[in-house]
Amino acid sequence: WNATLRGALVQTASGALDGAVSVVATSVAGAFGGEVRLAPDADGRTAARLKVREAVLRLPGLTLEGLTGEVGVARSAGALPRLDLDFQAGGRAPDGSGLDRARLRLESDGRALQASLAGIDLEGRRFTVEGGLDVTREADGLVLRLSRPGSLAFLDRPVRGAGAPLSLDARIEPGEAPVARIVEEADGIRLVHALRLALRPAMLPSPAGPLRLDGGTLAVDGWVASSGARGRAEFQAPTLVAAANGIRAEGVRLELHWEEGPLRLALAADRVASTADPPWFAPLPARIAGGGLPGAVRFAGTMGGEAGQPTVEIEGAAAGAAQGRLAYRLRPVDLARPGALAALSPAIARVATRPAGRVAARGEFAWTADRVDGRC
Repeated sequence: WNATLRGALVQTASGALDGAVSVVATSVAGAFGGEVRLAPDADGRTAARLKVREAVLRLPGLTLEGLTGEVGVARSAGALPRLDLDFQAGGRAPDGSGLDRARLRLESDGRALQASLAGIDLEGRRFTVEGGLDVTREADGLVLRLSRPGSLAFLDRPVRGAGAPLSLDARIEPGEAPVARIVEEADGIRLVHALRLALRPAMLPSPAGPLRLDGGTLAVDGWVASSGARGRAEFQAPTLVAAANGIRAEGVRLELHWEEGPLRLALAADRVASTADPPWFAPLPARIAGGGLPGAVRFAGTMGGEAGQPTVEIEGAAAGAAQGRLAYRLRPVDLARPGALAALSPAIARVATRPAGRVAARGEFAWTADRVDGRC
């Protein structure tokens, strides 16, 4: 950085510094203009306040533009310094995505921390995160507990004729464990986290079209350190509805486990049913398990298979949420067996008077971020 400083500082009788210095600095990492003001606090110790005006800061993967705001820092008797931060900025990533505007607020008296982040991205999607924390220092580091429920929300931009915009609305719930613990270790810092979300009804994105979530829960536990990361996430929802595909899943449970090595997942639903009247297929339970690296997950499982039910075998692979394939195989069904056709397809059973023979099927679907293709 090349910097120019102008101003004057004096030392008060208590030893604290008092005065102001204007700063103009430039480098390949950005440009900065502002003022640093120092003054004694109520206990006669130095407190600092920094004002920034229209700065540019180049971070890995993101360039912050129009960075403007203030931050004040002073000592406290608590685990944190006294802090009052209010910054706004836009940002842009190399791929053209980014933030139109975002605002970060942090306020702490040393023992409690209030935090909020709100903004809108370049595509018109809005987001907010807000919460309050009690902060204490223990023998091995800092402990952060929710002092009250927080909130997390996301709203996609409305599109004329496209129905309700995609959204996510959750309440951040206090749990038995601290929401975060910052542990000081010999080789660095370990962040231990325990997050609990109560999900309100929302519209979620998926390659097959919007999914209607009728509430649910998400729990994420684990730790992150320089040596790696371990954790577990569990999502539960009473119902998920893919209206565009006429499918409704009930009693949905998804578990993810991650370590330094492969990711492991288990997905289950008590019932996967057709929303058509009459239904194209009878309700079936589903069980899928898989694993692999985050960008190369393989999975396999079954639908049905219980007494009197047809069995559908499933296998596939996914390179993240935006790309993958799924193949299925319906094991042969003897249509002459009483009730076999109704257990397979109530809609066909309603019009078929004398079913006979055997039926089997196989097919494959592939998806990307914006479409699903399939064949049977």
